[in-house]
Amino acid sequence: MDRYFRGIGANSVCTDNILGAYEATKHLLDLGHAKIGIISSIPEGTTSIEDRIKGFEKALTEYNIPIDHHLYLLDLTLEEHDNTNKDKIRDFLSNHRDITALFVINNGLTVMEVALEMGYTIPQDLSIIMFDDYEFSHLLKVPPTCMRQQEKLLGQEAVKLIISTVENPLQKRQQIFVPPKLIIRNSTALYKAKTSQQVN
Repeated sequence: MDRYFRGIGANSVCTDNILGAYEATKHLLDLGHAKIGIISSIPEGTTSIEDRIKGFEKALTEYNIPIDHHLYLLDLTLEEHDNTNKDKIRDFLSNHRDITALFVINNGLTVMEVALEMGYTIPQDLSIIMFDDYEFSHLLKVPPTCMRQQEKLLGQEAVKLIISTVENPLQKRQQIFVPPKLIIRNSTALYKAKTSQQVN
């Protein structure tokens, strides 16, 4: 579940990460954002994250937005409140003041926390969309827009596939992809050109 292994013919049930990242990025593009950063950890061989980056780049390409790897921060750890992560995010935002939106694959709450500490107003100064939802996220100071994985459906499909394979071990192996859902909350908004107001 959750990922597949390239080149290995094994059954898998995953979120459609390419589609989800494409739709997340398209949401920002449709709001008028063109300078969009991407933030993630990227453990080696993790197909879910690799596919989300593919979906992000697919949307940019379709909207004729150049892919700028300077706007990628992909070396975070998976620890949500790691101080090293916070320093990297702070440096990244400080060095890219022209970014108006972020697609955050993981560490979403940390990214939002650092941006607010730096004086950004979300979403007026910076729109943020996350891949994955958080429990009680609607109660946060700025409830985040996100791509929500359909975890119950993923589990159901996985169990069905296991039972089917037990009953017929020689059947063709399957890759099942479940589309995530876009949940629009308060962390994304229409792009408005920045005025002389500075973000500290």
